[in-house]
Amino acid sequence: MNLTQDLINALRGEAPQNPLQALLTHAHKNKVDLELLRRLNLVNEERRLLETRRKLMLSLARQVEEALRGLNHAFIKLSKPLSYVPADIDVLVDRNCVAEAMRRLQALGFKLEVREPYSATLVRRGILDVYVHPNVANMVFLDGFKLLRHTEKVVVEGVELTTVKTYAEAVVTAAHAIYKEQIYTLNDHYVVKSWAGQEAFKLASELKATSALQAALLLSSLIEEGKLEAPYKLPLHLSLQALAWKVIKDPASRSTLTKVLDKLRDPRLLGHVKARLTRTTY
Repeated sequence: MNLTQDLINALRGEAPQNPLQALLTHAHKNKVDLELLRRLNLVNEERRLLETRRKLMLSLARQVEEALRGLNHAFIKLSKPLSYVPADIDVLVDRNCVAEAMRRLQALGFKLEVREPYSATLVRRGILDVYVHPNVANMVFLDGFKLLRHTEKVVVEGVELTTVKTYAEAVVTAAHAIYKEQIYTLNDHYVVKSWAGQEAFKLASELKATSALQAALLLSSLIEEGKLEAPYKLPLHLSLQALAWKVIKDPASRSTLTKVLDKLRDPRLLGHVKARLTRTTY
């Protein structure tokens, strides 16, 4: 039995067939390690570190939520159908109030580290990415203004947050995996399989991201059938094809394509490209 199939079964409550450490390492690559440790009821140093990190990130998100009260915003890639420790916090902010949002966040102690045309990275005990539009190399792949029409209040382990609705999160997750990261993890799989229903396809159609959602569901099916190991890294030609198709179909992507030229002048670009070509997860 391959590691991915064994991991899926373990998350269903079945006894693992592979050595536990190998399974935990695979779970970490797939960003489902905390969920696995909780399902196995295993308390160790790794579990304690993950639980501490999750509490820290949720505390950070709560502070951001309070700072942005009254502004049109929503967290993305944070609320999941399984326990998850994000590497950073991503928040989508209405383009008409992004200046006020940045002022409030900096007043809270966040320091601006990187500013780009449609996003900014701030730091304070953790990383906060503020988006007007989700983008890759400054090219918009989802219209943030349209996403913000699909928000709700949720409670994540006692912390009330404004997030995009579950079906919108499925679209965001699929688009992020296919267009930006070109890697599909089990974490992505559970979001898409759990939340990609009719409403998700309707929103994906509006955002010209149907192909990403279809691709994600196909990958999920192949993973469940044991035909693919996750994380699955899209071959370069398929990644380029997906981006080219997005540009052809989506006016928002097409109109921001020139912004990619600004990214080409970024001195960090070469390092980023090398890292993306060699990595196996994100």
